[in-house]
Amino acid sequence: MSWDLILMKVPQEIESYEELDEDYIYPEIGTDEAIRKVIAALFPDADVATPGSVDLDIGGHVFEISYDSEDEITNIYLNLHDGSKESLEAIYKLSAALNCRAFDMTEGEFLQIGDEVASGFVKWNESLEQVQRILSQGNSQA
Repeated sequence: MSWDLILMKVPQEIESYEELDEDYIYPEIGTDEAIRKVIAALFPDADVATPGSVDLDIGGHVFEISYDSEDEITNIYLNLHDGSKESLEAIYKLSAALNCRAFDMTEGEFLQIGDEVASGFVKWNESLEQVQRILSQGNSQA
């Protein structure tokens, strides 16, 4: 179970994906090498050896970063696997460093950097906690 986001370069005045013209040409975020350098500078413990794929562990909170490293990179996928505030802060740091905006696939809207109560994050985190409670109850009965 993950909270899924896409980093992309879009104007700040755009609030939802529907506002983008279907002919909008997404600017390049950077090369694979440049993106991996940014990630390594922000998160020194990150393993950036594999082009197009990085697993981050921030204090025991894991999320994946992936993109197509072969082509012009216009979007980066983030899959958050733990509902920690540290992971949300890491998403904001990465977005700012790459001059991108994070699109929340749960809510269909762009995150506002620094927003501690991103609605998609809150909903996803509540669902995650509910699933974990159900699973732990099932394990305790076994």
